[in-house]
Amino acid sequence: MRRPRGKIDKLQIIQIHALVAKLKIDHDLYMDMLAERFPGSVTDPENKIATSTRLSYAEAARFIVELRKMLTETGYKKYDEYGIRPNMAKPAALRKIAALWNSVTRQVTQKDKDKALNEWLHHHFHISHIKFIEDYQVGKIVFTLKAMQAQKKTEVV
Repeated sequence: MRRPRGKIDKLQIIQIHALVAKLKIDHDLYMDMLAERFPGSVTDPENKIATSTRLSYAEAARFIVELRKMLTETGYKKYDEYGIRPNMAKPAALRKIAALWNSVTRQVTQKDKDKALNEWLHHHFHISHIKFIEDYQVGKIVFTLKAMQAQKKTEVV
């Protein structure tokens, strides 16, 4: 378990950078956001630039919550970053596959569910990641997941 005190950890840095990328915030705006929200604590004294690596664990947690809130306000949905690609599954189809998978998997955390889905896709359809599903494969995958869902319901009863 992570300590709630002390310096920012690597996972928080990764989360901040991923959220900034999803929000399409340019570097200058990102630096301004850091300097405005955490004056003095994020500025590197040598080169006078703001950096997230100088945040405390608690400051980073607050900044991540703020960035996630901004992301939800923009209307972002999971898999939107893949966009509409020629011959590839649309983000809505990927969300449907993920939702069906979440209803049949035994995994608890979302990270484990996503990993298990990719492993299942690789084992059954030779697809290494959900983002590589082609549009013609969606129907077969959805059909299989619905069959798994029906089987799970009959096992529970």
